[in-house]
This record gives sequence, C-alpha cells and structure tokens, in this order.
Amino acid sequence: MAKHRSELSKMGQAGPLPQAAAGGLLVQTRSQAIGAAHEERDNEQDEREVGYSPRAEEAQSGAPTVKRSHKERLTIVKTRLNVLEASLEELYQGLRRLLGVENSQEEAESRIDRVESLNSRQR
Repeated sequence: MAKHRSELSKMGQAGPLPQAAAGGLLVQTRSQAIGAAHEERDNEQDEREVGYSPRAEEAQSGAPTVKRSHKERLTIVKTRLNVLEASLEELYQGLRRLLGVENSQEEAESRIDRVESLNSRQR
C-alpha cells in the first residue's frame, strides 16, 4: 500500500502518512483511505441490492474479523436492517400475489360449478 514519494508526487500527494512503529503496518495515503471508504460504501450498496454479505459469511465461518468503529458497526446494522425490510416486503408482495391467484382460482371453480349446474338443469 505504501508508495514511493516519486509515485505519490505524480498523483499530487505530499507523501505517505507516518508509519506505525510497532508491527510493521502498511500505511495508506489519504486518497487511498478515501478510496477504501468509497469502496466500502459501494459494497454495502451492492449488499442491499443483492441481499448477500461476504463479511457476514466470514464471521459465521469463524474467520477473524476486522475491529470496526461504533459508527461503522451502526452503518452495517442499518444496512442489514434495510436488506431485511426489503426482503420482508418482497415476501409480503409474493404472498399477496399467491393469495390473489388462489382467490381467482376459487372464483373460476365456483363459476364452472354454476355453469355445470345450469347445464344439468336444462337437460
């Protein structure tokens, strides 16, 4: 992630942010951090539309998860709630369509019975 100063100057950056002393952590430039935040937001938007979260799958599999800030966790919970609400609404719409089909079928069967009854009376 860390780039040479010559590469950063080409991108209009002053240089990398100070590196952490312990652990040899890689450092992100400000633009890389902003890019990562935008990518995270886009991923969450995709998850809302698709209803699938690879991070949730990783957490369930026991893979180590990244420690997130309270704001990030709140955003994730809101995203998941939105996905659940959308899924529930889709289920209700499907149920209404199914009940509508059943009612239509019952009406059709009732009409058929009446027609058959009228035909048998005329004979």
